[in-house]
Amino acid sequence: RAFAPSVTHTSNSIYADLLRKQGIPAKHLPLFGSIKVGTRNANAWLFDRLHEVGLTVTTENRSRFWLFGIFGTLHPVWPPEPLLTKVREAADLAKRRIVMISVGRIGAGRGLWNRMSGDYSPGVSFLCLGEQPNEQISAIFNSLDFGIATTPWAILGKSASATALLEHGLPVIVNRDEIRSLQDSSGNDKDAEFVLRLNSGFVDRLLTSPKRRMPASRLAVISERFIDSLTAKQEPTLQR
Repeated sequence: RAFAPSVTHTSNSIYADLLRKQGIPAKHLPLFGSIKVGTRNANAWLFDRLHEVGLTVTTENRSRFWLFGIFGTLHPVWPPEPLLTKVREAADLAKRRIVMISVGRIGAGRGLWNRMSGDYSPGVSFLCLGEQPNEQISAIFNSLDFGIATTPWAILGKSASATALLEHGLPVIVNRDEIRSLQDSSGNDKDAEFVLRLNSGFVDRLLTSPKRRMPASRLAVISERFIDSLTAKQEPTLQR
């Protein structure tokens, strides 16, 4: 005989479904981001780095550019198409220049990043910033227009990197949707308006996407929920 845990948490509903199939009543507890939310931006420093790749970005002409950010590992299986074609379509309509920025450890996706840099230039510019201090990563996020999540839609709630982008107020694009056997989950209902799926209405959503939210950390709220669930009176469930 064994006792099931009194409280089981998971960060998205697809995992909760799997646990329930094993007789474990899991509760949803969202993740908080992996980068502490700061208030400053990286414009001055970032504009200098963009100048190194042939772009003249200034405070005055900033509205002529769309800065997209990928944070952390870029998995080699992440598909750039049809995302980048759709982004270019929207950028042409909006009269914007596209800049793709990678920050953090890009990992095994370095080869994919290099191929994209060759395949999509000069229409899309690429800047790989690599590892940076946490404070600088937060500042970079505060200078972007959109984040791009490399995690599939159905398990987006497991990604602390995607949550970090959302905590910094960014609309986040999700272009992977290959997990369809169980219930989908964007991780947090209040993020629904700020998560842009790559579907038939993607170009219109990119053009009319909500402006950035005020950055806000979820650490305190989620920690309180976690503590409350642990301190609530629970009776262990006997499993046979």
